[in-house]
Amino acid sequence: MSLITECVPLASLHGRTVAVQLSIQGHDRVLKGRGIYEIDPGLGRILRVDLRSGGAQLLLAEASWNGEIAPGDSEDCDFLIRLT
Repeated sequence: MSLITECVPLASLHGRTVAVQLSIQGHDRVLKGRGIYEIDPGLGRILRVDLRSGGAQLLLAEASWNGEIAPGDSEDCDFLIRLT
């Protein structure tokens, strides 16, 4: 049973391992990395996820992101972000 912890602020993911689940062309994908919470001059407060594969990054702007945060045990991470 997975408990959804939607009230967890993005700032709580700073320095933690994060899995990000998203759908790309109808296929679910999980990307893993480390969360860095910071302020971007153009976007405001963001969570930058430095991905383990290929040095890419995902940015989630706190003011406009839409998703849920759950425990990441199933992905061997601290948190799992499900993007909708």
